[in-house]
Amino acid sequence: EALHGAPWSQLDMEHVSSEDFEAAAGDFAVSWETQFAHETMTHKYGIRRDSLESAAADEKLCIVNLPSVEAHDAFAAFCASNEATVMPGRMKVPDGKPPLSVFAGPATIEEHERRLRAWLTESEASLDAMMADATRVKAEGDAEGLFDADIALDGDPARELDELVDLVSAKRPDVIAPKDPEAELAKIPKPIVVCGPSG
Repeated sequence: EALHGAPWSQLDMEHVSSEDFEAAAGDFAVSWETQFAHETMTHKYGIRRDSLESAAADEKLCIVNLPSVEAHDAFAAFCASNEATVMPGRMKVPDGKPPLSVFAGPATIEEHERRLRAWLTESEASLDAMMADATRVKAEGDAEGLFDADIALDGDPARELDELVDLVSAKRPDVIAPKDPEAELAKIPKPIVVCGPSG
């Protein structure tokens, strides 16, 4: 699907048993355990390398959602050592890392906690652990200069997507061409002034 003239690929989520997940461990570009850990359950996630290779072969841009600094670093290392097969030719960069790293989440840590509590699915201990982890990830990412930008997820997907497209375009105009300033200006409604005799 083309959005703003740029090709995007979606990595579909496939649910598997714990046994199948462990058996496929060697097929993942990166894997992690989620921070949403109830006393009786821990979720595990992995991004299959063949899905990245397929997107690269089609010259598509992947959006990869990673939960932590550790997962980001592991994914960046994977890209660096597998650049020839997982990075589309027009997206290759000298260090082999993904072209853009964005921290996406609620505008404030307080809003993050409000949303977690609204789900009513976690224990108090689990909520405390999740809040501590979210605070740590943001602080470590900022300290390491990991994030090129922040995007506040406030329930307006169209605005969030536009902001992401603009960020990618600004950093990698070869991947998404910048918007035509004259075309953008033409979208602004022009005022209509009606004049006539007084009285």
